Amino acid sequence: AVSEILASFDIPVIFITGNSDEAVFARAREIEPFGYLTKPYRTSDLHAAVALALQQHKVTHALFAEKNWFATMVAS
Repeated sequence: AVSEILASFDIPVIFITGNSDEAVFARAREIEPFGYLTKPYRTSDLHAAVALALQQHKVTHALFAEKNWFATMVAS
């Protein structure tokens, strides 16, 4: 589901799970979420994860825009 959300909507995703199993974390890491929290979590942890995810998403978009601009300039 997360892969579809990322591909279709281009929004940052944070995993929240009650399972801290290494296999679950490995699967989540493959999808490259913007955050990962295990239950129980504090509200402050969730706020921090969301703030960091939004910042990382913004920076990622800026880098891709700069890369595309640079590629266009080089191709010209």
